Amino acid sequence: MRGRNLLRAFKRAEAVTIFISLFIPFCSCYGEVLSLSKALEYTEKKCYEAEIGKLDLESSKESTNESFSLYYPKIDFSFRHIHLDNDPAFKFGWMDFPAGEQVFWEWDLTLNYTIWDFGRRKKVVESNKKEEEAIFFKVSSDVKIRQVEVTALYMNALTLRDQIEVLKQRKKFLEEHLKIAQNLYEQGIVTRNDVLRTEVALRSLEDQMRTLKSAEINVENNLKKAIGINIEEEITLIDPTKQNIKEEGESGLPQLSFSEEELKKRVLEQNEALKALQMKIDSLNEVYNLTKKDYYPYVVGALGHSYEQNRYTVYPHINKLYLGISLNVFDGGIRKSKISKARIEFEKAQREKAEVEKEIIVKGLEAYREYLDSLEEYKTAKLNVTSSYENLRIIEDQYKEGLLKTTDFLEAESLYAESRFKEIESLHKILVIQAKIVAIIGEDLKKYFN
Repeated sequence: MRGRNLLRAFKRAEAVTIFISLFIPFCSCYGEVLSLSKALEYTEKKCYEAEIGKLDLESSKESTNESFSLYYPKIDFSFRHIHLDNDPAFKFGWMDFPAGEQVFWEWDLTLNYTIWDFGRRKKVVESNKKEEEAIFFKVSSDVKIRQVEVTALYMNALTLRDQIEVLKQRKKFLEEHLKIAQNLYEQGIVTRNDVLRTEVALRSLEDQMRTLKSAEINVENNLKKAIGINIEEEITLIDPTKQNIKEEGESGLPQLSFSEEELKKRVLEQNEALKALQMKIDSLNEVYNLTKKDYYPYVVGALGHSYEQNRYTVYPHINKLYLGISLNVFDGGIRKSKISKARIEFEKAQREKAEVEKEIIVKGLEAYREYLDSLEEYKTAKLNVTSSYENLRIIEDQYKEGLLKTTDFLEAESLYAESRFKEIESLHKILVIQAKIVAIIGEDLKKYFN
């Protein structure tokens, strides 16, 4: 009867643990309450990929702004004071005629404008815009990859925390069992070996608990580093699998309900790495078309005014206006080489996208099948917990009756603990795989796990 009471106490302690984990958000004494959604939000704003990505995006926007300047005229102004070693003069026969000053001022103001460039400027602007979009999607993809890593760290920390709680409950349970073994030993029902083996199991449990606590601290520090907060800051993690639970035995996890074909379709339409590569291809295509236009001329014009200090000149101020065509007739093959290089880069980008597309689809299908397998593993783990608990209850009763030894009880108790460990790991594994799939199909992880 006492063994049954201990097992009931064990289950009550487990229920209390779940209740505390749900109550933590309302308690301020645990430091910052960090939900998974909030951790993902921190990652989106503070992780290395996000911060470097912002700089890359700003640089790309400046390149786009720079390309718009091609549509504006250029204004050149020069102002100078000139000293010559001799007075300028014209020679006519044996006579010299002064032509200018030896020391004088002059200035020039000219507005130059490309009237028509056969679409070169448009191609430059379009190429920079596509490159800007490519960087945006690449940054978003890199951040999602980091968010998946953060999700794995977050759930690993929760797994270790829950396993430590299991060990604490095991410790209380073994301490009670030690009292029973000592009582039975004093009555002569069992040998001293039963007491010694229980003491050994307790000491081993304490060592295991220390190891798990150290691992939990290390994982939490890595989590803080990944999301960009100070590792000295205290945080409290909220298990998303224990939120929004409707029925006993269910988890609060969102469910993925689509087929493999639908997953492929979403990957092709929504994956941000593929979008980035497509924008890169479009940008390189614009560059390729731009280099072809190098064989075309430019229609240019200029408007200006100049002044030269010269007492021998009737009109020191001169206004000028001209229209013309500028054409590079021969360049030694430079334009041909540029066109070939642009074509090669364009084709390389197309090949890269085709390869990445295959790789992402394969990874997506692998993750989806792993997700389905993990659901079955979790169901099996839950059944194993129930079976191992019943097995422990039976062995505890038989031990009380003197039919079994402590080794049988310790083995059954260890099996029950391992089953609970596996249940915790398999449940948290489901969420990590879900995060991977959500990132692959290009959806917002924060909203998905909110």
